[in-house]
Amino acid sequence: MKAILSKTFALLITAFLFSNLSGQSQAYNFNGWSVFQNNEAISKLSGYSDGTPPVDTRYEGVKGSPMLYDGMVQSLIKVNFLDKYLSIKSNLDAYSNGIVFAHPSTGKLLLFPCNSVEQAVFIINGERQYIRTTKGLVFDHPIEKAKFCQVLYSNGTTVIRTLVKLLNKADYQGNYSPNKRYDEFVNLYTYYQAGSDQVFHKISANKKTLAALFPDKKAVIESVNDKSYDNKDDLIQAILTKISAMDSVRH
Repeated sequence: MKAILSKTFALLITAFLFSNLSGQSQAYNFNGWSVFQNNEAISKLSGYSDGTPPVDTRYEGVKGSPMLYDGMVQSLIKVNFLDKYLSIKSNLDAYSNGIVFAHPSTGKLLLFPCNSVEQAVFIINGERQYIRTTKGLVFDHPIEKAKFCQVLYSNGTTVIRTLVKLLNKADYQGNYSPNKRYDEFVNLYTYYQAGSDQVFHKISANKKTLAALFPDKKAVIESVNDKSYDNKDDLIQAILTKISAMDSVRH
């Protein structure tokens, strides 16, 4: 993928981002495009098709979504073939392993594949969520294909999760089928914690594991009501966000 980019008007965007896995509370600087350059760069990019199969009328439909968020959200994206950050509304497709966004003029959906993205920030309800890829990170069990990962905590220790979704297809047509009449996207997130050797080790996504990682926050962890969240992934993110906020106040 190539982009012919004009470099006449350069705009400095000041925001928060990580260039590595240092603390999320630090301030970071962006070099961004002007609105004209931003749109020019986007106009050169390729199209996108999500992984959702066409829905047969006999089906009950498709449950869940391949996307990380409910809709397009404001984001800052750094891709490896542009020298500045793009400010766009986008979403992360954890099924197709890419970042999806709409062309500012045509509305056509475009895609940044994972291997072209260096890092990104998604702004949700005024809060920044930090995304990078597994490229360049060392894991206890090597990951063959680059994936997106979300930095959930980074202050003394680092906790991340890889963002992967699977599509479980409907199965009801055979004589001995389970009569499952809908397709369903499900989370297959894997959680890791960086050891003192900077190798990421797989951890279980539960309160017991978090209490072992943050023994001084055990009471806080246990106080979070599991029933307030739809799934364990939302629960773990909520707990780590709360711990990060407490750390920020302390400092």
